[in-house]
Amino acid sequence: MSNISVEKGTVVSCKGRDTRDWYAWNDRMPPKPDYFHVVGEVQVPNPGVFAMLCPKVPQGTNPKILLMDLILVQQPGIWPQVITWVIAKYEKVIVNSYYDRVEIFCEGTQIADIPVEDVEMSIIGQVIYNAYSFNNSDLVVFAVGLNPTPGYTNELCKKSKQDYKLVSTPPSEQVPQVITMFHTSAKFDEGGNMRSINIQDATGEHQVHVRPLTVD
Repeated sequence: MSNISVEKGTVVSCKGRDTRDWYAWNDRMPPKPDYFHVVGEVQVPNPGVFAMLCPKVPQGTNPKILLMDLILVQQPGIWPQVITWVIAKYEKVIVNSYYDRVEIFCEGTQIADIPVEDVEMSIIGQVIYNAYSFNNSDLVVFAVGLNPTPGYTNELCKKSKQDYKLVSTPPSEQVPQVITMFHTSAKFDEGGNMRSINIQDATGEHQVHVRPLTVD
């Protein structure tokens, strides 16, 4: 395995890099203020590269659509040349209006067009699910909800091609009694021609529509 030595940080090209599992949501859960989030993953050439999402300047004519640039930065140091998936994310306080869509660009070329979900709940244990079939192959499932305390682990597991389960495990140590938001996702080698899936959690079984989504 070869290493790369970098003396100072520099911006590297994002062209040709694979991305996956994009998700965006307006967090409208109490207490205020409301927050907007977008998250995804980017394949980079070594663990020393981190990904940023920055709003484009200027924005487009539709204030409901947020335009964002994907920027990759190589950190200084000695790094193994190992292809790695890193998280790209962005969040901001919602001031005036909510977004409906997010468009991600790499050096001027659009690489993802993401619908924005509204998350608004006040009940512990209630979970909002979304499922997408990426490029008519991989099935990616997202879950957003509330845990009664910090320290919970929340994992989406596959039971069969059509059936899935959210497993929530409480912390093993004593933690503050503070209601905490969680979000988790998982990718499965399914999705082609699937219209819906069933997800079981502590409150019962839920049928979730599978939405087709194409990412270049």
